[in-house]
Amino acid sequence: MTLLATIERMGKVMEQTWWLPDTAQIVDRPELCYYLHSGRNRVLRLSAPPERIPALVGEFCAAIGDESGTVSFYPHRHGAVLRQALEKAGFAPGHRHEGRFLNVLEYTSRPTPGIEVRRVESFEAMKGLYDVRAQAFGEPHNIADSTIQLDLENCTGADARTRQFLAVDAETGQALSQAGLAMYPHLNLAFFFGGGTVPSGRGRGAYTALVAARVAYARSQGFDLVGLFARENTSAPIVARQGFQLCGEMTYWERSS
Repeated sequence: MTLLATIERMGKVMEQTWWLPDTAQIVDRPELCYYLHSGRNRVLRLSAPPERIPALVGEFCAAIGDESGTVSFYPHRHGAVLRQALEKAGFAPGHRHEGRFLNVLEYTSRPTPGIEVRRVESFEAMKGLYDVRAQAFGEPHNIADSTIQLDLENCTGADARTRQFLAVDAETGQALSQAGLAMYPHLNLAFFFGGGTVPSGRGRGAYTALVAARVAYARSQGFDLVGLFARENTSAPIVARQGFQLCGEMTYWERSS
């Protein structure tokens, strides 16, 4: 499979809207897909002839009004016409993300003594995951119980589309790191998301253990590839050291409210 085909598969993952709650407003048609939800407004797909692009950017801007917005820009798909339309509408390039992938059959796990990985399968464990995420990213933990319950439902059961994992200290049970895996059988791709480690747990191999656990789970479910969009200069070097290969990139263009 070519690198272009791989980044296209990963781009299709980013177009999915099934994970959004019922309260989200979703517009989804072949040339444009975006959602509006609680002040978070994002274009997930913009695929149209150049002459249509300014009008589609204008449609999104009209939908969000004075609120902030984000547009996913893929260099292999998009070019100067979209860039100019976004600049004219007040958007600027934000964080660049590297598209990286791994063939699960070629992966060799590394030893991580003292670390145990557990699947998240209870409400309390999901709350613990959000606690780890808050510490890892320095953000307040203000997630509603309804959101936690929805995430739990999305990652448990035979037909769940995601799985969530916690890496804990094998002796004390203290949660050190968390990460998720989303499954897309129609793309034969399992997608990494949400990885983060608490400051006191860094340097112990917790994230390495989570990579191994997710690759093993993906292999058990028959997937050939795992992939992710890793933020430049933060998670991208980490996953590169884990053996993930570069196949493309994506940049979030953002406009503040």
